[in-house]
Amino acid sequence: YGDHRDLHSFPTRRSSDLINDYVVIPDSPSLHPASVTLEAWVLFNATNGFRLIMGKPVGSGNLDSFALWLADGVINGVVCDSVGGGPVIIFAMLPVIGQWYHLAYTYSGSTLQQVLYVNGVVVASGTGYQGAGYDSHPMQIGRAHVWNSSHANISYAVFCLKKKKHV
Repeated sequence: YGDHRDLHSFPTRRSSDLINDYVVIPDSPSLHPASVTLEAWVLFNATNGFRLIMGKPVGSGNLDSFALWLADGVINGVVCDSVGGGPVIIFAMLPVIGQWYHLAYTYSGSTLQQVLYVNGVVVASGTGYQGAGYDSHPMQIGRAHVWNSSHANISYAVFCLKKKKHV
């Protein structure tokens, strides 16, 4: 979807055939924040298996600097470095097929506080062990690099990555 390095210029709507489409955003210093907010409007076409909403892989294993995903009816959010991370914060929900949901995950690099939201409501929170680690992997939206899955079978309306400001 182009070589966009500035997320402010990245399209906020994505249309696809919903078969095997995903977005890859090349690495950039703007994708290495100490604090992060991930948010997306998603419509799940299935709820079983692993469905990456968005994440930025780190290292040679299956870790992500930050990630938001659905796995067998559980919404997950986490921050990691190349050695480990977590804890993963989770919220068990079985999304209704064909219904739009606003999902968000926030992480504060200064307090290590993580919060998971569904439709604007806090559904889970916790304290992480460490900050995010970064390397040159691209950010991925809708593509599951874990377990060699080629797509997430999710429709997207909007996504956003923000540097979170703390007062």
